[in-house]
Amino acid sequence: MLNLFCYLEIGTLFIPRNIPSGYLVVEKFILKQPEFFRTLWIPIESRWSPYSYNHPKVSLVTMINSDWTSFITDRIRTTERTEADQMMNLLTVDSSRKLLNMSSIKYLFVPLKDIANDNNFFVDYGKERQFYLERLDNLTYLQRVQIGTDEIAIYENKSFRPHIYITEEKDTLSEDIPFTEINYRQINPTQYSLSLTNISGRVYLNYSENFNPGWKLSLG
Repeated sequence: MLNLFCYLEIGTLFIPRNIPSGYLVVEKFILKQPEFFRTLWIPIESRWSPYSYNHPKVSLVTMINSDWTSFITDRIRTTERTEADQMMNLLTVDSSRKLLNMSSIKYLFVPLKDIANDNNFFVDYGKERQFYLERLDNLTYLQRVQIGTDEIAIYENKSFRPHIYITEEKDTLSEDIPFTEINYRQINPTQYSLSLTNISGRVYLNYSENFNPGWKLSLG
């Protein structure tokens, strides 16, 4: 849960910071949904952005500098002058929708320009907040939704994939591979119980996390 306020220490001074009400509305909206999904904050999350084990948050600026680095082509890097351009151009390439789907990203958020709380980070990436809104509004695979907060923009990706699912072919960004949901239960953030039924041939088990050689699969 979010706290109603916090104190930031600057030198020897403690300056109170109040949570904008919109983030409390977003928190309630996200946490009431039972299925697993991620939220993508553009360009970066606010200090007030809510999250949970079942609803992790990621930021676009972090992803293009880590897990999604390989999708930022040399052409994008050399022709786009600002990091904001690079980020938004990534979301317009042919594979961007599938990248969001396979990452289990259901909602994309553009935070407010929070000058009162010294949380205006848009200037750090070369474009104003309106730039991101205009680019996202033009993406046909996203739908803007209203939840009672106008100052925080929310876009829904309706074709996001579950945290764990199976396919008969290896999943790929180059084409839409049909998938089947499975029953699973999260015991804790590092352990899941899966139930696979009516399997008559080879299938691929897909898990929307970075691969780790320490993963183990056991029966029974």
